[in-house]
Amino acid sequence: MKDLGYNSHDSVFNLGTIGVFTFIYYLRVMFYYFGAKLYVPRYNKSREYFRRLGKSLFWGEFLFLAMEAYFEFLISGYLNLSEPSSASSGGFWATTLGLYSVVLCLIIVPGVFYYVFKKSQETINEEGFHKKWSGLYDGVKTTRKAPMLFYPIFCARRLLFCIIAFGMWEIPA
Repeated sequence: MKDLGYNSHDSVFNLGTIGVFTFIYYLRVMFYYFGAKLYVPRYNKSREYFRRLGKSLFWGEFLFLAMEAYFEFLISGYLNLSEPSSASSGGFWATTLGLYSVVLCLIIVPGVFYYVFKKSQETINEEGFHKKWSGLYDGVKTTRKAPMLFYPIFCARRLLFCIIAFGMWEIPA
């Protein structure tokens, strides 16, 4: 195991509370799908509740969690995939969470940045669009595109740091 300051390469152990928040988020997503696809059509109740829940879950909360924990997801995913845990069921969940972390950091987040930033400034400033993608704008002015690059630069710096830390750990100082 590379000595990078972590006692384990297990994603579940390294993510800790963030892993719990991610698990709770996906429980809420499953509840939403169950309610929106089975409960509402069958009983025709709570339609407005599930509509609001869906708007908050996709993409606002997901992106907020991804932005706040980007560094942790990136480190955890790399450590777990570089040396996977044992073949026990806990190792399966740790490897799955590690793979999820890498896909989130290297594919989903950059894809969302690309999708949002190719939109026109008028579209971005619409209230509905702004609410849906609020995880990218938390505390950032959206009047121009330059200030909106705060989070992509934030993530790129962390990615560069991890590449340097993990790729050059054997090079003597």
